[in-house]
Amino acid sequence: MFRALAPISIAIATFCIVTTALAQAPGRPGPGQRPRVQPDSFSLGLGIALAPRFPGDDDYVLNPFPLITWVKNGRTLRNNGFGFEYDLTKGSQLDYGPIVRFNTGRDDLNSVNDPVVEALGKVSFTAEVGGFIGITRPIRIASGKPLLLNARASAVQAVSGHDGFIIEGSAGIVRPSRKWITSVSANVSYASGNFHDAFFSVNAAQSQASGLAEFDADAGLRDVGVASFVRYNINQTWALNAIASYSRLLGDAADNPIVEERGSANQAFLGLNVSYTWR
Repeated sequence: MFRALAPISIAIATFCIVTTALAQAPGRPGPGQRPRVQPDSFSLGLGIALAPRFPGDDDYVLNPFPLITWVKNGRTLRNNGFGFEYDLTKGSQLDYGPIVRFNTGRDDLNSVNDPVVEALGKVSFTAEVGGFIGITRPIRIASGKPLLLNARASAVQAVSGHDGFIIEGSAGIVRPSRKWITSVSANVSYASGNFHDAFFSVNAAQSQASGLAEFDADAGLRDVGVASFVRYNINQTWALNAIASYSRLLGDAADNPIVEERGSANQAFLGLNVSYTWR
């Protein structure tokens, strides 16, 4: 369960872009007006997703795919991977807050389906703690239909497990309407030497156990990618949500024997769920 949450950061970033942007869409204040606070609500989405078992794997598995958003007194709590982030602002174009999430590692909560990779040993489950900041701006196009432009950045530090930190950035456009909400985004992430070392290095003992060549992975860009989100509002309470993303591992995250010989630098994610909103 939740075995593939590490590789889906692009998809989750897209969901966060959409929920952040939509919080700005209704009730945007005019000049001299105070920001209007979003009404209290709770949304729960349940479904399934197809994703790699761990970063760099080419074996895809089905997983539970929840989407959670809770608005209380104008502030928003939403899921961020296997965890949550909390937007501390109320209707502002600038959003920021803390993140607490969990990285399932490799061969811990997830099951490695490759004896060679399994011989490398596990990367333990760990909590990642950090924060995010984002900005949302309305833009107008020739047709006059409203669009929302959103950019965000986040950084998290592991408290154990891979012991590294990850910086993620994304920018996207959201097109809201009464029935359909669509978005596209571009994403990039950077990982520290500890993160890359945990998932992509092969030391002498691991090389002897697995047969893979030794490799020392350094810090650098982890991946770049694109993602799309589509939401269909069936009525005021029920909705269908779909996310699709593609990312490409870069640098030492791609050029190591674990990925080159036993996995793939191409990483995809497909998720579909149905959600219900209480107001």
